[in-house]
Amino acid sequence: MASVPALTDLTVADLWREVKDPERLWGDVSQHTLRTVKLLLENRMHDELVDYLNAGRFVRHPHRRGYRNGVYRRRLGTTWGTIPDLHTPRSRTTGFRPSVLAHYQQRAPQVDALIRSVFLGGLSTRQVGPLLAPLLQDTVSPTTVSKVTQTLDRAVAAFHTRPLQDRYQYLLLDAVHFKGGPGEEEADRGSCANRQPARSCSCRMGALRSDDCCRESGHVLAECADRTRHCRARHFRRGSLRVFS
Repeated sequence: MASVPALTDLTVADLWREVKDPERLWGDVSQHTLRTVKLLLENRMHDELVDYLNAGRFVRHPHRRGYRNGVYRRRLGTTWGTIPDLHTPRSRTTGFRPSVLAHYQQRAPQVDALIRSVFLGGLSTRQVGPLLAPLLQDTVSPTTVSKVTQTLDRAVAAFHTRPLQDRYQYLLLDAVHFKGGPGEEEADRGSCANRQPARSCSCRMGALRSDDCCRESGHVLAECADRTRHCRARHFRRGSLRVFS
């Protein structure tokens, strides 16, 4: 006959094992959190609809501004998982828009920020989805990753076109020509006798201050002359600037 230890002889670890194993416990916590988020969002949207209609559910009075039109289900990705059936209320008129969610919004802003962070870590658009699937409990397509990271393109373009402070004394230019590139397809269309190998130029530019600390550098596929004109357009016009190539 198995002996039952006294409660005074049990440790905290023994009592914790009687509750549930850690993997199932954290899985249940995640599901409860997701259901709580779903309930909060739905209650918030229903309260906004009551304020918009100036009338609660099943309330009749002459000062109401419209009527309910049921709900529709939408998916919403959050950092706690994906809500597959978020009930979004709607009115018979098209004027009601819940403030807690944007029109056609499918992901929380934190999810988009997470996608951008993972993408900036060096993963391709096809690798981001499988990596985040266990966390989001949903798949993120490469097309979605591309759309989310388009904001990074605007940020990079703004960084490349920002005005440069006129405090540099040395400008370093270096370039290498290699075969292939954008003109390779056009070169293949010609005859073998007249075919010329396509060439591209990779130009690297760096700007140094007098303390020999590199402050500006870039690696772009362009001619060096275009890069220097681009710098002049950004107020990079120091008269005593020395160019090394």
